[in-house]
Formats: sequence, C-alpha cells, structure tokens
Amino acid sequence: MALAKKLVQFSVIVLLAVLALWAFVRIPNVVAAPGPPQTIRLDGSSNPFMPVDVAVNAETGMAYVVNQGVGHVWVISGTEHIGTIDPPGGGCPGPTPYGACLNSINVNPFTGKAYVSQWYYDRLNIISGTQLIGWVYGGQGAAGSVPHPQADTIYALFKWGSGGVTIIKNDDDKIRVYGSDPDAGCVNPLNGYAYIANTKSNNVLVFDDLVQIATIPVGSMPNGAVCAQHGHVYIVNSGSNPATVSIITGTQVITTVSVGRSTTLSLIHI
Repeated sequence: MALAKKLVQFSVIVLLAVLALWAFVRIPNVVAAPGPPQTIRLDGSSNPFMPVDVAVNAETGMAYVVNQGVGHVWVISGTEHIGTIDPPGGGCPGPTPYGACLNSINVNPFTGKAYVSQWYYDRLNIISGTQLIGWVYGGQGAAGSVPHPQADTIYALFKWGSGGVTIIKNDDDKIRVYGSDPDAGCVNPLNGYAYIANTKSNNVLVFDDLVQIATIPVGSMPNGAVCAQHGHVYIVNSGSNPATVSIITGTQVITTVSVGRSTTLSLIHI
C-alpha cells in the first residue's frame, strides 16, 4: 500500500512538471507595450533647409540624419543624440538650391559604414560609427550612392558635367564609368548585379561588382529603381506619358507596365 501511494505521488509530481513545462512553452512572454513616439530636438532645427535624408545601420541601430542647411550629420542611437559629424564645407554656401550640399546618405550593410554625398564639393564622405574617416572624389555633382550589400563596393552617382558612376572599392580604388545623369540604383539580391538608372540617356547600366556587363534601354527619364527579393528589377520611367515601369530580369527588359498619365512618378515600393 505504501509503495502504491508513493507511486501515485510520484506520478502526480511528474504530471505537474509536464504541465508547467507545457505552459511555459505555450504562453508567450509578456512584452510591455511600446511608449509613445519621442521627438529629439537637435541643433539647427530652425534652419530653413532642415533635415533632408536619413539612413540606419541595422547592425548597431544607429541612425544618421543629414541636415543640409547647417552641414551636419546627426547620429542617433535609440532616442539619444550621441554625435554630430561635420564634413568640411558641409553647409550650403549662401542661398543655394536644394541638393547643393549634403544631400543623400546610405549605409553599406556589408561594412556598416555610412556614405553621405556632398553635391557642391563633388565628394562622397565616409563615416564609421560617429567619426568621419575620409572621403573620395569621383566626378561633378555628388548626388547619391548605391552600396553593395555583399561587398565593400559603393556605386557613387555624380550628375554634373563629367559625372557618371564612380565605383569605389575598399574606400580607395576607383573605376569611372561615364553615364548621363545617373539618378537611382539598386543591387539585385539574387545575382548581385547593380542596376543604375541614367535619366538623360534613358537606359540602365548593369554591373557585376566592378565590371559593366550591359546597357539596357528603358523608357524616358528613368529616375527610380528597386531590386526585389525575387530577382525582378523595377525601373520607374517618369518622362514617359503615360508613365511606365520597366521590369528587368538579368540583363533584359521582360515587360513594361503603364502606370498612369503622371510624369512626376519617381518612387516605387515592393
């Protein structure tokens, strides 16, 4: 009798342990609801040009905010302003138009470095963490950059005069490819090709890392590019009427889709 009683007690203990383990696995952890959005006040907030672009380092969580008027790049971590980066000559020289100075920033996920273009000074500034570590020149009218997420390669876009695409490897080696008003680009996650839209020449340059492998004719004034996870590349042709989107696979346009009569379309989201 005593042995049977002990076996029943042991069975109950085991059952309770199993039920506790089951409850632990099934019941999700309770996470506190996020608080209300927070606003961080930064210097230069009264400047008429105001912030114009932002990029985030997904690994560190740092956000880089470009203020065109005062020529700063603010660094934010969480809800804290942790640094201010001042590229030489960053502020706009007088009442210059939008885009004359610091105008665009991107983070290369492969290296974690941020690249901010400086139109008026024809320069691409390089940031690591909260420090300006250098810059490169590659043409006239620095207007943006396209980082390669699988390599230490940057496709810098220069829109004036002897501009075009400058491929920067390891922040030093440069290869010039003359285009006509490069305006946007992306890197295909499947084949690793970079696609750069040339607004004035109505085509797309295709690069396999450092080598140009194709020039693809598209619609009028291509000025938007998105590379989707499934491999298609979408190019917005804002000068066509009706406006169109060219869809590219590899180095070929597989179809062109009409999206309306607006000639100001420049953004597309996947």
